Amino acid sequence: IDRLETDGQLIICEGELDALSCLQCDRVAVATPGASVWPDRWSEALEHADQIIIIADGDKAGEKMISRIERSLVRVHGAQFVAQKTRAMQWPDGKDANDLLQAGTQAGPERASMCMA
Repeated sequence: IDRLETDGQLIICEGELDALSCLQCDRVAVATPGASVWPDRWSEALEHADQIIIIADGDKAGEKMISRIERSLVRVHGAQFVAQKTRAMQWPDGKDANDLLQAGTQAGPERASMCMA
């Protein structure tokens, strides 16, 4: 989170291995300790982020994770903050950032960047 002062983009991943995969590709990333955990105090720490990308697994738990984080960001920073700074995506076909990195590609973090376009 300290790197947000120099690189304002943050990727929030569903799982530590995915965050580490993004970090390995020189992206600022953090992990949730599961799809059902995101207290408002974590949203408070994101006030300086220029862009927040939420990447979840492609299942119902992932959908709920995205919704939980977005609702928390709205409560803490307001709807305009979320509309302007937040994007969300789910990985298709049971894949995630770590799967793609293990397959020898950096497409995982790059796909996250593309969703900001």
